[in-house]
Amino acid sequence: APTSLMSLGIGIALKDAFQMFFAGVALSTIVRIGDWIEVAEGKQGEVIDINWARTVIRTWDGDILFIPNSELQKGMFRSFSYKDRNHRCQLHISASYKDPPQKVKKVLLECTHNVPGTLELPHPEAFLSSYADSSISYTLSFWVDDFSQIKKISSEVSTRVWYAFKRKGIEIPFPIRTVHMLRKSPVEGESAPDSQSLLADIDLFKTLSDEEQQYLSTRLQKQTYLKGEIVVRQGKPGSSFYMVIKGKLEVLKHTPEGKNFFVHELGVGDFFGEMSLLTGEPRSATVRAIIDSELLRLDKDDLKEILTRDPALSESLAEVIVARRAKLSGLQEKAKSEVLIKEHKDDLSMKIRNFFNLR
Repeated sequence: APTSLMSLGIGIALKDAFQMFFAGVALSTIVRIGDWIEVAEGKQGEVIDINWARTVIRTWDGDILFIPNSELQKGMFRSFSYKDRNHRCQLHISASYKDPPQKVKKVLLECTHNVPGTLELPHPEAFLSSYADSSISYTLSFWVDDFSQIKKISSEVSTRVWYAFKRKGIEIPFPIRTVHMLRKSPVEGESAPDSQSLLADIDLFKTLSDEEQQYLSTRLQKQTYLKGEIVVRQGKPGSSFYMVIKGKLEVLKHTPEGKNFFVHELGVGDFFGEMSLLTGEPRSATVRAIIDSELLRLDKDDLKEILTRDPALSESLAEVIVARRAKLSGLQEKAKSEVLIKEHKDDLSMKIRNFFNLR
């Protein structure tokens, strides 16, 4: 009898061992080291070891979980890496009722552009999810191909949403039932730039009267860009002019082969976008923030009132632009330079008049 019981015990043990072995073999075809999976109780982790008896994962918090293969075989688990590693991320954002949904959705989609780790295909999508008590709820959906970076990438996109909303004047509202009082105080050691002085230092606006400069200075909009964000993109239409008041940006040119090459760096006091402001021409280069940067933006509508009152000002502006271009191109022969400036000035002046519908 003892021998029979011993034989029975050995048989059961062998049977269990074979079951565990074959469970491990079966799992190895769908779970591999480096994969990310989710097991019971929502535990997510990276597979760091597999053998015939158990699978080992490391969670987000660095904890090590030992999971019997038989448990994985019996229960349901989620794989973020099987065959297709693409994973959809969703961010839930609220915006004010005063902001048009089409505007909000467009801005949300722009926040996924140029973020390392996000995929262009499948395309990002923005949806209006629901109408809440004090806000409209939106869902921003985008795709990544590395689940291990999902938290970092989602954080980057979320951060860009705040900056983009700030630039576009989109409000992330407080709950209606919350009473809040804000008192704006100057930051120690920081003073606001004198907008009119900044304009007066730029050749393009030196021809304007003090009154005109003062008017434009009240129309300047402060824009904050996060490191890596693109301010303008080569080939895209635009009608805005920018001045740098804080930070650094890089100017990039795209080649027909799809590569970027560095042109030069922009710092405090530099400006760009004058041709788009005056003629609506597509952007001639891409400008991207190297570090967190602050800009002042002037739009076509801000300049239109001044030009409408004084259409002849278009000639002065054209002369400044053409002279600046001639200087940059290094024209040496005075006579030749004067002829080219005259021809280009007349042509540019006509473009400005047409763009602003001036008589």
